[in-house]
Formats: sequence, structure tokens, C-alpha cells
Amino acid sequence: MSQATLNASFNISKFLAQDWQKRPRLLPQLVKFDDPLSAEELAGLACEEEVESRLVLGAREWTLRHGPFQESDFTSLAENNWSLLVQSVDIYSNAFKELQSLFTFIPKWRLEDVMVSFASPGGGVGPHFDYYDVFLVQGSGQRRWRLGGKCQINAKLQKNSGLALLNSFNTEQEVILNAGDVLYIPPQFAHWGEAISDSFCYSIGFRAPSIADMLEGYSEGLIERANPAERFTNELGFSSNDSAEITIKDLNKAYSLLQQKTTNQLAFNKWFGAHMTLPKNPDLFCKLDEVPEYLELQGALIDNRTLMEINSASRMAYANLPQEQTLLFFVDGRVYVLPPSNLNVVSTICNLKYSFKEIFLTLNNNDELIYVALDMLREGSLLLSDPI
Repeated sequence: MSQATLNASFNISKFLAQDWQKRPRLLPQLVKFDDPLSAEELAGLACEEEVESRLVLGAREWTLRHGPFQESDFTSLAENNWSLLVQSVDIYSNAFKELQSLFTFIPKWRLEDVMVSFASPGGGVGPHFDYYDVFLVQGSGQRRWRLGGKCQINAKLQKNSGLALLNSFNTEQEVILNAGDVLYIPPQFAHWGEAISDSFCYSIGFRAPSIADMLEGYSEGLIERANPAERFTNELGFSSNDSAEITIKDLNKAYSLLQQKTTNQLAFNKWFGAHMTLPKNPDLFCKLDEVPEYLELQGALIDNRTLMEINSASRMAYANLPQEQTLLFFVDGRVYVLPPSNLNVVSTICNLKYSFKEIFLTLNNNDELIYVALDMLREGSLLLSDPI
């Protein structure tokens, strides 16, 4: 695959101001690239146990099947009206990471994954909407997309398909995508894609945690750290004459106890960054019981006896907090608290693509980032391998 490139005439600032999270937008010939995989190779990936994949069958009434699949599942397919979808292909092929990187004009910590769909003529997943932004990048072949309006959360859905498809769909716009075209869909906008010919589509999706997700995740951490000895008590001298009444004073005191725990901005910052970098595929991380000593590892890297690379499933981000004189470095759901003097190095690490060797060799023996790097190695965020 030739390296994916973004059309130089694309005005990112204008797109963000006029279209991002506001309206669907067709972006003709936005991307130049070749399909990284053939249909047969994608089917082979869908047969792997650790790969998340789906088959959607039908043209107006759809059925859903989940992988992993067998070769016979594909050889028995009809010529038309089916679609194979494979999640997180960016983990298994650097070519998809290159494609994904073209869209980092949106913060990369929000990027979720690249999903590939290969559809035969008439194939698609039916009319639906998502709660997140998505860029639909057309590969080889053609697809027709019908676009509807913004859906309400109580929109009626079809039953029994397992696909959360809309019960009714009103087409407001129709576009045909050719190779290199991109269709941007904001959250909750109805869309319905259908292959005109055998075709690939690459979906660049983004993380968009709901308020419910954040309340649940953050409160779980608060519960784990809560001191069981801290409890509500009331002052009987200020109670009501009616023993059945919960007084305003009692309500305010109980509420203040919770407020004290939920208004710690630094604690929330740590949790949010860790939450947004949780790996989508945790099974691809293998923790080590032991890691080499720093000097031993340094020597092996210098002598090219080993390679140190970033796990392709790893997610990293950082937050610089000047008021707290703190730098938070988030790696795969963990947070490392560092002095702000590490900002440039941490920023470089977060933007590395593959090799970690060069960064590691610039660190000093007493540098706190050495301990971070060794912990990343222990947790599987960094991988050692033999040179080819």
C-alpha cells in the first residue's frame, strides 16, 4: 500500500468551524491510498479468535452473525446482499494506522479504532445512527449513502435483528462514494450505506463516553478508595420534633459528604485520562513477571540485540496542569504523575508510531521516565523482540 495522504486543499479550520458535530459532509477525494487488504485477507482476519468481526446478511431485512468465522462461512455466501465488518484493524496492520493518523486534526486520544467493511452489491448494515462522530473512507468500489436527519434518543428501532436499526428512514440527501471520497457523519445523524459494487469502506470512529459511563466509572474508583469509617451522622440537638422528618440540615450534611469526594478536580483529571486511554483490546497485552535491568536493556538496544516497540494496541495521552505543577501521562488506563519538565519527552512518546528505542536511549539512569518505561514494558505497553 502506498502511504495514505490527505488532500492538500482540505481546509481543516473551515471544516471544524462549519461541519464538525453540526452536519453530515461529503469530502470528495479527501484521501489518497490503496486498499491495505484484499477481501480474502480480511475474511482470513475474521476467522481469528481474537478479532472482533460480524457478518450482516440481507438487503431490506437483515440478520447478524458474529465471528470468529470458518472459511466455509464465506464460500457459502451468495453473490449479493452481505457485508463483512472487522473491528480494530489498525492493531493488525500499520497501513491502517497510517490512514487513521490522517484524522488527528481531531485529538488522537479520542480516536477509537478503524473498522473495515467489505460488502457485495446490495450489502450494508441498514438504516441506523451512532452516538459518536465517524469518517467513512471509501476504498475500492462504490457505495450509495442515504442521509437522514438528527435522531432523538427515543427513535423507534427495529426488533430482532440485533443491529439497532431505525424503524423508519426519511432520506434527505443521497451521495455515491468513489475511492478516496470521505463522508463525515456527526453523532445521532441517520445514515444508510449500500454497496453498488464489491467495495471496501473504512470507518474512523471516535470515543464519546456518555455521562452515565463517566458517572459509573468515576464512582467505582471513589467507592474503591472510600474509607468505611467515614459515615453520615446527625446532631440530635438539631433534629425535628417529628422523628419521621429528614431535616434540611441532615440533607445538606449528607450532600456535602458526597460533594467533598466528587469535587476533587485533580482526582477526576487522573480518572478521565486513564478512562480515555483504556485499550479497546486488553487481551493483546501480556504482562511480564520480570523486566530487564535498565543498563542490561540499554546495552542490548545499543548492540541491536533486541528491539523495543510500542504495542500496536496501546493508547497514550497526557495532560499538562501548570497550576498543580504536574504532568499526567496516561498509558493504557494507567496514570503516571510526573514533573512538568518531562513535557517535551512525554509529548514525543505519545506521538511515536512504532519504535521506542531512540527515546529509551536518551533517558538517564536516574530519570523518572526510566521507571515509567520499565513499567510500560512490564504491563505490555512496550514489547521486546529479536531483530529480523
